[in-house]
Amino acid sequence: MEQTRNSYQRFQDQKKQVEVLLGNARKIFSGLNMTPEEEKIKKMEEKIRSETFKVMVLGRFNVGKSTFINALLGKEILPAYAIPCTAVINEVKYSETKRARLFFKDPLPQKIPDGISPQALKYIREYKGRSPEPLEIPVSDLKEFVVIPDPAKEQAESIAETPYERVELYWDLALCKDGVEIIDSPGLDESISRNNITVNYLTRADAILFVMSCESLCSLAEMDYIENNIRNLGHEYVFFVNNKINQVRKIEREEVMKLGNTKLATRTEFGTKGIFYINALGALEGRLENDDEQVVASGIRPLEDLLADFLTNKKGKVKILQPVKEFILAIRKGLFDVIPLQRGLLDTSLEEISRRYEEQKPRLSNLEAQKNLIIREIAVKIEKAGFDIRREIESNLSYVISNTAGWVGEIVVEKKFDPFHPKKSGAAIVTEILEKLQSRMESEQIKWVKDKLTPLMEVKMEETFTEREDNLKKFYIALEDVKIELSGVSPEEAGLKEKSTAERIGATIVGLFVDAGSAWYGYNFGFSKGLYRQMGIQLGAIFTMIFVFGILNPITMLPVILAIAAAGIFTGKGAVAVELKKTISTKVLEELQKNRQDTSDKMTEGILSKMRESARTIQAVLEGEIGSVKTQVEQILKDKMADEQVIDRKVALINQCEADLKKMDQELNDLLLSIAER
Repeated sequence: MEQTRNSYQRFQDQKKQVEVLLGNARKIFSGLNMTPEEEKIKKMEEKIRSETFKVMVLGRFNVGKSTFINALLGKEILPAYAIPCTAVINEVKYSETKRARLFFKDPLPQKIPDGISPQALKYIREYKGRSPEPLEIPVSDLKEFVVIPDPAKEQAESIAETPYERVELYWDLALCKDGVEIIDSPGLDESISRNNITVNYLTRADAILFVMSCESLCSLAEMDYIENNIRNLGHEYVFFVNNKINQVRKIEREEVMKLGNTKLATRTEFGTKGIFYINALGALEGRLENDDEQVVASGIRPLEDLLADFLTNKKGKVKILQPVKEFILAIRKGLFDVIPLQRGLLDTSLEEISRRYEEQKPRLSNLEAQKNLIIREIAVKIEKAGFDIRREIESNLSYVISNTAGWVGEIVVEKKFDPFHPKKSGAAIVTEILEKLQSRMESEQIKWVKDKLTPLMEVKMEETFTEREDNLKKFYIALEDVKIELSGVSPEEAGLKEKSTAERIGATIVGLFVDAGSAWYGYNFGFSKGLYRQMGIQLGAIFTMIFVFGILNPITMLPVILAIAAAGIFTGKGAVAVELKKTISTKVLEELQKNRQDTSDKMTEGILSKMRESARTIQAVLEGEIGSVKTQVEQILKDKMADEQVIDRKVALINQCEADLKKMDQELNDLLLSIAER
C-alpha cells in the first residue's frame, strides 16, 4: 500500500511543480507582451490543475463490479444488489464534502417511467420537455437514481427509459484524493448499455478494469467486447479482474486460472501480469473492518500496485511530458525569438526602427499571403478527402443494407415462445434477435474500419497535412529573416541556430487532438506519419461506434417492433421466431434506407470536422506568429517615444525575464530527465 501511495504522491508533486512554473511563466510572458503564449500557458495551467486519472470499470451483471469498486475505494459508496442495478454512469470524484450531481439525457426519453424519484420527476416537469440542468441530490438518496427503475423489465428496455445520463459522486476518499476518478458503467449484458456515452468514456479513460466472475470466466460476449470495443479503441493495457475466486472450489482454482491466463494474456500488453484473481467482497470487508490480513488474502493489493504504477508512470508521464514539452517550446520562443528581437530594437534608434518596420511590412504581408495559401491548400485537400471518405462510407452502407436480411436469417434463436405468456416471451425473442443483429453489425463495422476506413484515413491525413510541411518550413524561414532584419541581430547572436525548423513546426501542431481521448497521446516535431495514422484509427473507431450504437443501433427499434408483434404475431399460430425475424428484417431495412443519406452525411461531416479543427489550429498559430512580430515592434516604438527611464526599465525587465526563463528551462529539462529515468 505504501508503494502505491508513493507512486501517486510522486505524480502529484511533479504536477504541482509544473503548475507553479506555469504560473510564473504566465507573468513573464505578460511582461514580454507574448499574448498568444500567455493565453496558451493559462489554458495549460487550468488543464494540468484539473488533470486526473480516469479509471473505467466494466463488466457484466452479477460479477461483483460495484463490490470491487467499493473495495478499491475502501467504503460502500455504490449500491451492490443481486439484481441488475446500475442504470447510469457513475463518476466517483474527490471532495471533502459529500455530495452528488445528477445529469440528464439530452434529449430526454419520450416516455418518462413512473418508477423514478418523485423529486426528479417534479424537476423534469419544470423544464417542460427540455433537458434539465444537473440536479444536486442527497448522497443518501443515490439508490433512487442509479438503480434500474423496473428490474422486472428487460434491462435494455428499462435503461432506455431512464432519463438520467450520469451521476457525479463526490466523496472524501484516499484514492480519489490521489487524483483518481472511478467511472462505473452500466452492465454489459444488454446492448443498450453499450451506447454513445459508454463509447465516449472509453475513448477518454486512462485505464480499463474489466471485471469477470471466476464462476463463468471469459464468456463469448465478454471476449467479443474486449476485442471489439476496448482494444479497438486503443486500449492495449487492460486490467482483467477475475472476481469471486473464493467461490470456486480449491481443487478447481488452478484450472480456472489456467483458462483465464490462456484466454486473456494475449489481450493485454501486461500479459499474465495484468490478470488478477481476487475476492472483492473479502477486500471490502477487510477494509471496512481494518483487517489488513483479510485485504492481503483477497488478492487486491497486487492489482492496486500495478494500476498505480501504470497510471503514474506510463499515463502520468504523458500527462506531465505533454504540457512540459509544449511549455519548453514557449520558453524557447521567448529566449530565442522575442527577447533578441526586443533587445535589438531597444538598441536601435526610433527613426531606424520605423524605417526597418516600413521596409518589412511588405514581407509581413507576403507572410500573410503564405499563411492563407497554406490554409487554402489544406481546406481544398479536406474537401477532396471528403469525397473519398463519403464514397467509402456509402459503399459500406450499401453492404450493410444488402446483407441485413441474410444476417437476420442466420440468427439462431435460443429463447422459447410461451403461448401462456405471449408478450413477455415474445419480447424476449425480439430482444435476443435485435441484440444478435447488433453484435453482427458491430463486428462487420469493426472489420470495415480496420480493413478499409483506417487505411483511407491515414492516406487522407497525410495528403492533407504532411504535404504542407515544406510550405511551413518556407513560412518559418521567411519569418525568421524578417525578425533578423528588424532587430539587426544575427541568427548566431539570437540563438536561432539552436532552434530547428522542425521544432518550429512542432510548435505549430503540438497539442492537435490531444483532448479528444487519452488513447491519443504524445506528439513528434513535424507532421508525424505515426501521429496522423493514430488520429485516423481513432476517428474511424469512434465514428463507427457512434454509427453502430447510435444511427444504426437496431435495439432502438425495440418498442416499434414489439408493438407490431404484439398486434399480430404473438397471438397467431406458426413459428413465432420465423415471423419475428421477417418483421425485424423489414423494419431494420426500412430504417436503414430512411436514414441512409443522413447517416452518410453525419459520419462524413463528423470526420471532416475534426480535420477542419486541425486546419483552424494551424491557422491560429501562424496568425499568432505574424501578429507577435507586429506587437513586439509596435510596443518598442511606443516605449521609444517615452523617456529614458521607460527604456531602462524595459531593458531591466528583459534581462530579468531572460534569466528567469533560462532557469525555468533548466528546471523543466531536469524534470523531463527525472521522468524519463523512471
